[in-house]
Amino acid sequence: VTSFALLYVRSRAEGQGGLHRDAVAVQAWRGPAEERIIDMARTLMCFGDSNTHGSPALNRLGEPYRRFGPDVRWPRVALRALGAGWDLVEEGLPGRTAQYDDAVMGPHMNGQPGLKIALQSHGPIDVLTIMLGTNDTKACFGASPETITGGVAGLLNIARSRETQDGRG
Repeated sequence: VTSFALLYVRSRAEGQGGLHRDAVAVQAWRGPAEERIIDMARTLMCFGDSNTHGSPALNRLGEPYRRFGPDVRWPRVALRALGAGWDLVEEGLPGRTAQYDDAVMGPHMNGQPGLKIALQSHGPIDVLTIMLGTNDTKACFGASPETITGGVAGLLNIARSRETQDGRG
């Protein structure tokens, strides 16, 4: 029999959508299996656009791709401020919107399906920051402030949904 280890994580919604998680590792080898509780770090996910990605402002059209270093980007600065015991998921995509497929950049710029995918890929998470809405002000979308606010509210609905909070996505 080959030795192996299996780790599974489960989450449960607690109160008004706060995440709480338990982790159990099951290790098996020749002989009986053991269960052990693993002390896991809490997880911060930063979901956003170029500001979260760490893209500096473009000064000229056609300027080459650039990105601030990891220690300068605001998600890493926030992680340092939280202290020990935290992991970080940086989900920044330049051009991402709160609610629109972009006819030029592509439908993957819509943050709503992107957030659902990110939460299901990286969950469970303990804290989520969302920094979106700036790209929704592009003239091609013609969005009012109320419409943009509605798009951000849609992201919050996704984040608080049972599907994304209990890991059964």
